[in-house]
Amino acid sequence: MNQPVQAINAAQLASRKTAGRQTSKAVKSNETGLPDAVVSQADNEPSDLFEHNIADAGAPNPPTAPADSAPSSEPNLSLSEPTEATDTSCRKEGQAGDDNQNCDALLPLPWLIGGVGGVAFAAAALSSGSSASGQQPSLVSPSTVPGRSPSESASSSQPDRSMTPADSAAHPLLQAPRLSTGSGRSTIDPSDHINVQLTSPGNRWVYRLDNSTVWVTGEGQSIPADAISRGVHAVTVAQVDDQGQIGDFAKIAVRVHVPNSSPELALINDTGMSPTDGLTHDGTISVTGLANDAPWYYRVNGSATWTLGTHAQIPAEALKDGSNVVEVYQQGDDPDTVVIKTLVVQLDQTAPDAPVLTINSAAPVLNASGSVNLSQLEAGGTWEWRVDGGDWHHGQGSALPSTDLLQGSQRVDVRQTDGAGNVSNIQSLDLSVDFSTPGQLSASVMKNSSTVATNNLISANGYLAIGALDPNAHWEFKVGGDDHWRLGNDNGVLSTRYFDEGSNTVLIRQVNEAGNAGTETAVTFNVDTVAPVIDIIPIKEASFLPNEHYMYLNADSSFKVKVDTQTKVTFAGQTYNIAAGGLAVWVAGYLKEGTNTLVATATDEAGNVTTRTFTLVYDGTPPKAPVLSLKNDTGAYSMDGITSDGTIEVLGLQYEDKIRHSEDNGLSWSDWSQTREIASSVFGNDGEKRVMVQAMDTLGNIGASSTIHFTLDSTVL
Repeated sequence: MNQPVQAINAAQLASRKTAGRQTSKAVKSNETGLPDAVVSQADNEPSDLFEHNIADAGAPNPPTAPADSAPSSEPNLSLSEPTEATDTSCRKEGQAGDDNQNCDALLPLPWLIGGVGGVAFAAAALSSGSSASGQQPSLVSPSTVPGRSPSESASSSQPDRSMTPADSAAHPLLQAPRLSTGSGRSTIDPSDHINVQLTSPGNRWVYRLDNSTVWVTGEGQSIPADAISRGVHAVTVAQVDDQGQIGDFAKIAVRVHVPNSSPELALINDTGMSPTDGLTHDGTISVTGLANDAPWYYRVNGSATWTLGTHAQIPAEALKDGSNVVEVYQQGDDPDTVVIKTLVVQLDQTAPDAPVLTINSAAPVLNASGSVNLSQLEAGGTWEWRVDGGDWHHGQGSALPSTDLLQGSQRVDVRQTDGAGNVSNIQSLDLSVDFSTPGQLSASVMKNSSTVATNNLISANGYLAIGALDPNAHWEFKVGGDDHWRLGNDNGVLSTRYFDEGSNTVLIRQVNEAGNAGTETAVTFNVDTVAPVIDIIPIKEASFLPNEHYMYLNADSSFKVKVDTQTKVTFAGQTYNIAAGGLAVWVAGYLKEGTNTLVATATDEAGNVTTRTFTLVYDGTPPKAPVLSLKNDTGAYSMDGITSDGTIEVLGLQYEDKIRHSEDNGLSWSDWSQTREIASSVFGNDGEKRVMVQAMDTLGNIGASSTIHFTLDSTVL
C-alpha cells in the first residue's frame, strides 16, 4: 500500500538521521523569512500530519506556500462519502453480500494540511483492517474507556449485521448522524467538541476513534475534544436502535491540538537608566515560556534567515550597535496558535567621552560659593565624583559645589555613565578650597533719616539701613523672588525703589575678599506707597462736579466725608477728626449762603498724606410764588372768571425756573417744565377749576404755590 507522507520538525529529523532510511531537506528560509518544514519519507512509519502557520497581529504575514504546494485553506470537516468503486459498506452494511466489505478502513482525508514554510502535505489513509463477520460490537460507556481515547492498533472487527429480508424490512438501519465541530474548523482546541445531530432524536448513539474495536456510548449531543487524543483522528459515529443494531456510519476527521506556549523575551542585563527602556550595553536576551522538546527560532531586524535558538538565550553578538528588533517564535504542533514575539532593544556599547572640568575662579582656588563645572555631559546619563581616590558619589546637575569638597588642597576625579550604562574614562582636577566666612550683617527699617519704623511699615520715602559691614568686604541683596544676588552701594542704604507694594522679604549678606559669603540675614517689612482715600459724597445735591471740585447745594441738600484711614477735615475754620473707615455728615443749612471751602487732609500709618479741597456753593432761598392769570378771559366781564379758553399764564419767574401744577389741591403734580403757560386742553371737561402752581430754581429750591379759580365753559349756543 502507499506509505503516508510525514512532516517532522528539526529536532525529530536529528533523532532519525541514524536510521539511514530517509532523505531530508535542510532548514532554510522562504520568501517570508520563516523556516521551511523538514520533509522525510520513512518506510513503515505512522503518519504524523503536521501543520505550522505563524499568526500574530504584530508579526509578519505567515509564509506563503510555494506554487506547487496544495492550498492551505480550512479543510472540509466531513469524510467523503464512499463511492461504488471503493466501498459502500458504511452506508449499506447489513445487506446480503457485504461480508467482504471493510468499514473500518479510513478513507483518504479530504483536506490538505499546510506544513511549515508553505510545504503542503496530503493526508493519506491512516490504517486499514479486515472485517470479522458475525462479531458483535463492543459497547462501553465513556467512563470505562481509559483516557477516553482508545489507541488499540489491532484490526477493526466489524459487527455482523446480516439479517433475513423480512427482518431487514422490519428493522431498517438508522440513518447516519450529522457531524460538525463546535468551532466549524477541522483543527479544534481541547475545550472544543464535535456536534452530533441525530436523525432520529432520542436514540442511543456510539462512536469510536480511528481503528479501535471499542465503541463508546455517546452522551448528550456532542463528543468533547478531551475524549480524543492529541493529533489527527477519524471519528466514526452511528445511532443504535432499540434492537441493538448500529445504524449507518458518519465519519469526520479532526485534529486535536493543545495551544502552543508563547515565548517571552527580556534583557538579561538591562543596564539602562530604566528597567523598561530597552537601552543596554549588554544585548543578551533571555527567552522564557518555551514548550519542552520544541525548537524555537529568532531573527534580528527582519533578517531573511531565522536562527535556531539554544539554551533559552539569544547572544548579545546577534545584535548590532543601535536599534534592534528581535523576533522569536516556537515551532509547535498547531500553526494557528504559534505567534511571533517581538522585543525592541537599543544596544549601545560605546563609552561616552570623559567630562570636561572647569572652575568658576581665575585661580585654582574655590570659596564656599564656588563649584567645579562639568561640560560634555551626555543627555540621559549620570556622573560621579570622588575626592583623593575615595568613594564615588552621584553628582547632580552640571556642577559640583565646593561645599561638597574638603578644606584645603585635593584632587577631584569625575566620570560619566551614559544611558546604556557605559562608563567613561576618569577626568581629574587639582584644586584648593577656602571655607572661611565673614560675619552676619544687620539691617534697620527706617521711615526717614531719624525715625525707625517700629512696625516695619514704610512709605515710598523709607529705606533699609545696612550695618555691621566688615572692612574690605562688600554686601549683596536679594529681593523677593530674585534668582541672583545684587551688589549693594557703598553707603549701606537700600531704597524702596527695589521693593514691591505690600510685604517684602530682603536677604542680605556680605562677601569677604576671598569671595566667601557670610550668613544671610532676612528682613521682612511692608511698603505702603498708596495715599489714603478721601471721598466727598453729596446727598440730594443740586449739582456735583467732582473733577472741578465744585458742589452746588440747596436748602434740602447735605454731604458727607468718608475716609479709609485716620483723617483731619478742616471746614469753615473748624478741624474735625474722622476715624479710619468712618464718615462725617454736614447738612447744607450749616453752610453760609454763597461760596464755602472744604479742606480734608488724611495721613496714614505709613506717613502717606492726601489732601482734597472742595468749593461748596450754597443757595437756600426758594423762588417766589408765581403770578397766575387767564390768558383769555372770554366771559361777559373780564374779571368774572368765566371763560371758554382755560389757558393760564405764569409770570414772576426767574429765567431758569421750572413750574408744575396740580388740580387736586397738591395731591398729585405734573412734571416740571420750563413753559410759562398751562394749556386749556390739560383741564378736560367744562366746569369749575382750581389750579395750584409752584416754581423751582436751578438748585432745586421749591417756592410757595399760587392758586387760580375759574369756570371753563366751552359750550356753543
